[in-house]
Amino acid sequence: MVSADVIQLQSHCGIRTAQEHHAAVLGAFRARDAIEIDAGRVEDVDLTLLQLLVSATKTANASQKRFKLVGVSDPLRRALARAGLRLSSSDDQINWA
Repeated sequence: MVSADVIQLQSHCGIRTAQEHHAAVLGAFRARDAIEIDAGRVEDVDLTLLQLLVSATKTANASQKRFKLVGVSDPLRRALARAGLRLSSSDDQINWA
């Protein structure tokens, strides 16, 4: 298996950065068997980031690739909870609550 790409998210993740983050995730999935997203620095979150993370989870499952969150900031954790999403017990996969 090919090693993972790590995508570092910016502190402000929303509609203004969605295209950039989507391109990074899509490129990583095309090039690798696994990607990791470091969201430990995320301070501001909107729906577009949550949609991207859910989509990445589904894409990984459908393509039998590995997707992992390697850092989850408190603001992101709260946004996921408000959206009815939760992290797996290992804090690396997003699931419906």
